[in-house]
Amino acid sequence: MQTQIRRNGGVFILVVSLGALFFVLPSLGGRVFLSPDETANAVTAQEFAKTGFYVIPQDTLIEHPWMHPRSFVTQGAKLVPVGFLGIPVLAGLLFSLGGAWAMTFFFSFLALSVVYPLWRFLHPMGRWSQTAGLIAWLTFPTVILYANRGLFPNLAVLSFTIWAMYLLSGWDAEKTKMTRVVFGGIFTGLALSIRPVEIVWVLPWILFALWFSQKKASRSMKKMMYSHQCALFIISLILTASLFAVIGWKTYGTWFTLGYHLKDTVVSTGQLAGEQTGSVISQQTSIL
Repeated sequence: MQTQIRRNGGVFILVVSLGALFFVLPSLGGRVFLSPDETANAVTAQEFAKTGFYVIPQDTLIEHPWMHPRSFVTQGAKLVPVGFLGIPVLAGLLFSLGGAWAMTFFFSFLALSVVYPLWRFLHPMGRWSQTAGLIAWLTFPTVILYANRGLFPNLAVLSFTIWAMYLLSGWDAEKTKMTRVVFGGIFTGLALSIRPVEIVWVLPWILFALWFSQKKASRSMKKMMYSHQCALFIISLILTASLFAVIGWKTYGTWFTLGYHLKDTVVSTGQLAGEQTGSVISQQTSIL
């Protein structure tokens, strides 16, 4: 018993010590980020938290539509974010709940939380393999980098995918409970909403996790469990992704428009005098 406590205490100290590397930049409390993409996500998130809108009104932009920060694009007299809205949406909700600290620290904690599913995945290989896996995750340079720069999408997609795989596979349970399947679908939806293009590698791993969960079920239960779990997974995934799709529609004005596809509004001399034209987002849109 005492040996087990010492071992668990040692693992806890290891995670806390190395995990501190994930919080270096967030702990500085700065609001000037290291890249235009991070800044754009932060500004968009804070604008949503304050106003409920994902567009930023800038009346002076009609005179100089080409003059704006990187990672934004002008549409009429407004700025809209370039790229996918997954991170700005999550960051905006976090900012509404806990301010800038919640927005910047959440993604570091998300990356740190991955040590749990990794530990469980490696359990059959023994404690030394588990410990080596945690050290590899907590000291990998790319993980440390993006844990400190949580407003980038990269590590958030990976973290949500690992959690979804763990929940859906039923790795350390006799059978995969329906609650785990629902949350697995939600986490998969969050991962794909942050970076939809990552579906080419996320989906195969998720399908493998679902398939693995069926290997442990009895033959009599396998078919029924498979159909119910797949239905719950698909429903929770679609509902999560649909929420982000609605936000994208309300931000850009159409269902199939992404910020990457938009160009700055081109204005003529007549428009500079006050004439409105073209594809302009004429009103602020809110998801509230």
